[in-house]
Amino acid sequence: MPLIGWLLGYHLLPFTQQWGPWIAFLLLLGIGVKMTYESLAPAQEKFSGADPTRGFSLVTLSVATSLDALGVGFSLGTLGQTLIFPAILIGITAAGMTWAAMKLGGNLSERFGRRMELVGGVILIAIAFKLLIS
Repeated sequence: MPLIGWLLGYHLLPFTQQWGPWIAFLLLLGIGVKMTYESLAPAQEKFSGADPTRGFSLVTLSVATSLDALGVGFSLGTLGQTLIFPAILIGITAAGMTWAAMKLGGNLSERFGRRMELVGGVILIAIAFKLLIS
């Protein structure tokens, strides 16, 4: 994903300079509003019964979790930076964070899940507006 982002950022620099802040604002705002809404929804509405570790759900979750690497690659491409060392660091960091999330996720979700989802949504909304203002 960093490589794809780098190629896009390198070749779409004029477009990103003009529209990048608006795209970032809309993405962060949309995700923040969705997280906030889901954190306030009744718990029984949130469970779909599908196993997220199988089939198309797994592919969707995998792509979603690698979008941050796409964004970093995109940023490096717009700045004209090299990619090899950052891509290695992104891979190592992503593997380590995935492992830690698998180990800690269940316990933390039971204890803080819905409240942290609300806090995360509000923080994303605030970041979106800060990007738009600055």
